[in-house]
Amino acid sequence: MPKYCPSCGAANQNNALACSRCGKPFIIGTNPVNQNVNGKLPGASSAANKKEQSVFLGRNVIEVFLKVLKTPVSVGRKVVTEGRTAIGVSLIILQAFFTGLFGVIMIRKINELFELIAAASSKTRSSLGTLPYYLSEFGDAPNYSEARELFYKLSYIRGFLVSVFGSVALSFLVALIAMLLLMLFRVKTTFSSMLLATGIRCVGMIPVTVLAILVSFLHVGWGIVIFMVSAMIGYIFMGRVLAAGSAFAEDKVPYVLFFLVTVTIVIHCFMIVKIWPFYLPDEARADYYAFLREMKGLGGFFGMIKNMLYY
Repeated sequence: MPKYCPSCGAANQNNALACSRCGKPFIIGTNPVNQNVNGKLPGASSAANKKEQSVFLGRNVIEVFLKVLKTPVSVGRKVVTEGRTAIGVSLIILQAFFTGLFGVIMIRKINELFELIAAASSKTRSSLGTLPYYLSEFGDAPNYSEARELFYKLSYIRGFLVSVFGSVALSFLVALIAMLLLMLFRVKTTFSSMLLATGIRCVGMIPVTVLAILVSFLHVGWGIVIFMVSAMIGYIFMGRVLAAGSAFAEDKVPYVLFFLVTVTIVIHCFMIVKIWPFYLPDEARADYYAFLREMKGLGGFFGMIKNMLYY
């Protein structure tokens, strides 16, 4: 297991007496990770040591991010083989943060759209009202016009948190699926290594996600397209580090990557269907589920269309 310098966070050989990067000597017989910046043993202030280690981790994450972005294959594989899981998880959270920002931009655009619809519906009957009026002819349908008013006030904080949670959950699922697929092809790996590989995937996604956020201010459609492209770029980054130096695994990567992308697309679609209602306020979400029950009672979407044609 490598030693990590408490001053600069660089990885060193386990028997190293000083940091290979900054030259700071290690105290013999102690774990350098738990030393403070002055090289002293940790004293009574454990909170200071934890804060110190967090700073080191933050510096390392930024450093790894920039290096991987510059040389994705060589540095990316080195990160995976070093096995510092905290780096991988931090990169996943960093990417989720920018995904949350993108979600906030989308909510802002949706709120603006529904404000326009609300203004238009106050003057004339909107086409969006056709479905609720139609359903009311068949029974006691919920008041969807009130639900639409709630849609105009989507919460930015809720949207940010849901986007971050969904992004982190998807990344962990990607790591798990990648591990299972590699094991299926008889490639030895660990969940920790796949978390790091997923972290490298996030490195590829972050710059494109930032670009998607900026473009979304000018054109929502192109912003969404660029955001979707970021996922594909992420898988390219991840595919280049999955083998981590094994020639046997290198031959299996194209197949693993194909199944990984296919399975995660299905899971992604499933998560969108299940998670998107949580962007809505509680009252609107309850009305949405009531609407689904009404749809089911009419035989689903196609059953509803059939009833409209023969009504």
